[in-house]
Amino acid sequence: MFNDSLETDGIAAKDDKSVMHPIAEYQPEADFSDEARRQKRRDRPLDFEVDIGLVIDANGKPQNVCIIQSAGYGLDANAAKAVQKYQFEPATKDGKPVAYRISVEIRFHLY
Repeated sequence: MFNDSLETDGIAAKDDKSVMHPIAEYQPEADFSDEARRQKRRDRPLDFEVDIGLVIDANGKPQNVCIIQSAGYGLDANAAKAVQKYQFEPATKDGKPVAYRISVEIRFHLY
């Protein structure tokens, strides 16, 4: 069983009520890939979703970015690149910044 606690790996547990969650300050959009654009048909829009897991470190920087749910078509790499540029106000516990694990959903939509 995975134990996500401050005592084991330095990452605040999600169920710890004393932890204030990180707040996104900068979230650039991910670029739509040419490969995904080639999938476009005239009669329907394209919707893709990439779920990404990451740790926001005590400085508010994304770390350990990984794909949880893939969309393919080159979109996963574009989503990961965008997420690596995100900036956060870090999570805090007892007023001190701590690392915190989150997941983000990146949606791609093309009409």
